[in-house]
Amino acid sequence: MTPRPVLLLVEDDEALGRMLTTMLRELADVAYTRDGREALAWLEAHPAPAAVLTDRSMPHIDGITLAKTLRADKRWKHIPVVMLTAMGDTKGTVDAINAGVRQYLHKPFKSADLIAKIGKTLREGPRTPPTPERKGIPSSFDIEIDMEDLEEIDPPKV
Repeated sequence: MTPRPVLLLVEDDEALGRMLTTMLRELADVAYTRDGREALAWLEAHPAPAAVLTDRSMPHIDGITLAKTLRADKRWKHIPVVMLTAMGDTKGTVDAINAGVRQYLHKPFKSADLIAKIGKTLREGPRTPPTPERKGIPSSFDIEIDMEDLEEIDPPKV
């Protein structure tokens, strides 16, 4: 019998953490930590989980820093990261993507959507190794968006 996957949940709101733990138990065994610092301590003491679901804004170590730390460590860079956040800004989404986050979900969320996305992440499994850089094209890059300079453009009339 194949062992159940382990999902590391990182959420500083304890009530939400309990709710998510209960909700996600149908998909995986859930290990719960309250911030990025606790998550890193958990990772040091346990085998790598199948995925990490993290809040974005937390004390000590936030979700973006946690995702970057996972990507930078050969032991954990393969772990898919899903981010749950109350922030709905484009820059936050870009920051998460640049940090290596696979899925970015906004609060409030629908339980069915969260379960579907976590289930998909668990089924897809670890990140694939990066492909070698093609000549002149980096394997990753940062995008800077200045939201103040953007202007509304009307779609073309057909």
